[in-house]
This record gives sequence, C-alpha cells and structure tokens, in this order.
Amino acid sequence: MTSTNSANQWIHCLEDHRAAVKALSWCPFQSNLLASGGGVGDQCIKFWITNTGSRLNSVNTGSQVCCLLWNKHEHELMSSHGFNDNQLTLWKYPSMVKIIDLYGHTSRVLHMAQSPDGCTVASAAANETLLWNVLGTPKLAVNAPKTKPEPFVNLAHIRNVKELNVLIYKRSRTENCIPSNSAKIELNRQTLIQVSKLYFWVILIFNSKRISLISSLFQSLLKQVIVLKL
Repeated sequence: MTSTNSANQWIHCLEDHRAAVKALSWCPFQSNLLASGGGVGDQCIKFWITNTGSRLNSVNTGSQVCCLLWNKHEHELMSSHGFNDNQLTLWKYPSMVKIIDLYGHTSRVLHMAQSPDGCTVASAAANETLLWNVLGTPKLAVNAPKTKPEPFVNLAHIRNVKELNVLIYKRSRTENCIPSNSAKIELNRQTLIQVSKLYFWVILIFNSKRISLISSLFQSLLKQVIVLKL
C-alpha cells in the first residue's frame, strides 16, 4: 500500500512475522536489504527488499531472535538468541548456512555491538557481557612515513674531512653565521677529525633510529669548533 497524501500512512507493511519483532539490522553491502528477527512464537530471521516491500527469504533458527548484526568484512550475519541455549550464531549470507554457534551466556542475549574495526563483537545479557573475536582479524598498524628531514641526514655518506668542511660552510651560510664577505671560517682540524671519528663510531655501534639525536649533538659540537675571524 502506498500513499502520497498523508505522512502518517505507511508505504510498505512487512507483516510475515508471527510474534514480536525483536531485531532489525540494515545490510552494509546492499542498501535496500533489511534483516528482521522474531520472538518466541516466530523464531525466524527474515530478509526484506525495502524499496518494494517484498520478502526475500525466511530462516527458522529454532529459538527466539533477540539481536542481529552484519559483518562489515564478509557476507555474514550474526544473530543472538534466548531460550533454550542463549547462544550467538554466525550465518553465511545468502545461503544462511550456519558457520558456528557461540555459547557462554546463561540468559537471553539482548544486545550486540561491533567494534570500530569490525572484528570484535560485544554481547550483553541480563547478568554479563562477553567479547567475541569472531568477525575477522584486526590489521596491524602501519607507521606513517617521516616527512621532515633529519638534521645532517647526509653525514653518513661523507667520505673525508674535506667534504665535511664544505658541508659545515654551507650550513653556516644558511644559518647566517658569516657576518660579512670578509669573514673567514677557520677550523681546528685536529679537533674536528677527532669529533668526526667519534661520530662515525657511534653510528656503527648504535641503531640507525638514534642517528637523529646523535646528529643534533654532533651539530652542537661543530659550532664550538668553528672560529670566526674578521
């Protein structure tokens, strides 16, 4: 039955259940598919095409249906039940072949909720709440790539002290360390050689993840070695 004259009249009436409708759940991969579950006098899960109001399928579960939950990752549906076994059941859709029954509750399972990653289900009964890792395996977190370059990141590729001198000179210009064109940079070569040797030995000993911190320390040492002459 349809109506365009009044907002109070329904468009489709889905009335095949023989007892109270205890559960409703929209399908995440088919927007017009709705699953419904009936109470003690019905015990069925029914599937509806909502834009036409037609019933697609009906499955007798053998016990009252209290809640329905679709799997976000697979074509599967989970139902929770009451008397006799108070179990959770995972079904393969659309064949509705039973995959597994989950037992643990001592009273009817009134509610289920899915975790944000879609892998874990929390089920709640009158006296307890249980967690089930049944809908998939959580993906491992992937570390985001670094976007900011490390200080002196190319020091590991320096072959000799001459290249190190050039690098320090370029670095000094970018940091405005030279006061005028007549300024000259004089390096204490013996001290510089000792510091550079120490730096490369530390790189060999420690993990590469610590190079950033070591580079910052080495940079502060270099500033103490540079002597400006006017």
